[in-house]
Amino acid sequence: MVKKKNIKNELKPPQIKLIEKENIPTFYANYVECRVSNEEVVLTFARRKYDNPTNEAEALNRVYISVSHFLRLTKLLNDQTKKMVEMRILPKEVVKDVI
Repeated sequence: MVKKKNIKNELKPPQIKLIEKENIPTFYANYVECRVSNEEVVLTFARRKYDNPTNEAEALNRVYISVSHFLRLTKLLNDQTKKMVEMRILPKEVVKDVI
């Protein structure tokens, strides 16, 4: 008998101590693009061009993550969105199709 994997256990954040560095690059992005393959997800963070904000954005940083890390990130973002609704930072109506 083959035992099914418990996906919820795989999505738990790792208990890793994050070592903060003061001089890491910091970017302000107002556009994010997501591309998916069968092995990884590519997130591109960009800043819209001032003179043509609806059609152009300048890429600032690109992050490649595995599909399992993408699922973990999705869960993290959904949990944070729910907290923002509970704190009344975001109205429920705005996120009703998201969470």
